[in-house]
Amino acid sequence: MALTISQPSPASVQSGTAGTITLTVDPAGRVGGASTAIALGVTGGTAPYTWSLVSGALPPGMTFGQDGHLGGIPTARGTALVVVRATDSALPPSFADASLTVVVA
Repeated sequence: MALTISQPSPASVQSGTAGTITLTVDPAGRVGGASTAIALGVTGGTAPYTWSLVSGALPPGMTFGQDGHLGGIPTARGTALVVVRATDSALPPSFADASLTVVVA
């Protein structure tokens, strides 16, 4: 079964169309403010899933974990374009990529 990367939660910090997700991090504009925690999801394939950053670099102070969580405390305003990948545990494995635009307000 094909994998599909779903919109992140919480829904209040995302918008976008299929294949491209735009995240606005720390919408109050407080660089260095509260920690951000955004979870990406995946449907299809065989759990468990492993996430990776395929290309690009996140804004300073932010990390992307193998569990699909984008987090950290942004230290500078700006926009980052990254591609993330979810890989399932089937043999052979399936994967899905999604482009993310991460905006630190």
